[in-house]
Amino acid sequence: MFKVGLDASDKEKVLLDLINSHKQLSASAHGNVAGAETSDGHRAQVKKFGDKGGIALVNGHKAQLKTKETDDGRHAYLKADNEYELDAVAKGSLKDAKNSEFEATNERF
Repeated sequence: MFKVGLDASDKEKVLLDLINSHKQLSASAHGNVAGAETSDGHRAQVKKFGDKGGIALVNGHKAQLKTKETDDGRHAYLKADNEYELDAVAKGSLKDAKNSEFEATNERF
């Protein structure tokens, strides 16, 4: 069960009370940046860069996402904590599973 409240001083901020767990979540968005914080101090922030990617920060971890279309398909490149990398490729119509293919590769596997 939860209650939702709005911040009168910030029209783009919402407060969510999680009644069963006695926690509160606040979230806001301004332009291309959105953030959330729990009452026990956990934070997350995301920032969109145009229509080709973005960055996310969660409790000291950082992830970057970039998208790109090539002759090979639609790529989504994910880099986490400057350590792990993943290249996910979608090929085909992408409107249904029968006419679509997906492949993901990284350096570790």
